[in-house]
Amino acid sequence: MIDAEADQPAHLRFLVVDDNSDSADTLATVLQLIGAEAYCAYSGDAALQCFAQRHPDVVVLDLGMPGKDGFTTCEQVRAQPGGHDAVVIALSGWGGVSDRARSAVAGFDAHLVKPVRVSDLFARVEQARRSRRGAHRSSELE
Repeated sequence: MIDAEADQPAHLRFLVVDDNSDSADTLATVLQLIGAEAYCAYSGDAALQCFAQRHPDVVVLDLGMPGKDGFTTCEQVRAQPGGHDAVVIALSGWGGVSDRARSAVAGFDAHLVKPVRVSDLFARVEQARRSRRGAHRSSELE
């Protein structure tokens, strides 16, 4: 039996990654206020450690971080156990065509531009989760 309430985005575990700690903390706080678990990391390396420890359902990842940028971090999240099951959303000030193409190649499920409305974030998370469930069902039928 599927628990419809537990399947809603507000009941998921989020990892918010941004080198701008104010930005990351604000989004995490908003997510927590609506019932989600939300954790922050302020670098690509910290994100990978947090991902391995907490196994979030959703990673919201800035692209333009010093050191390990969001593109590389996404690729490395995908390589971790459970990394292909997580929804990974780019959330960046970079929104050009080449940025979006590069994020798709890196393995992001969606690319949003700052500032973002939480409703838009949830819509993209749900879209990616539905797509994954559909792909999972299709592979079971083959």
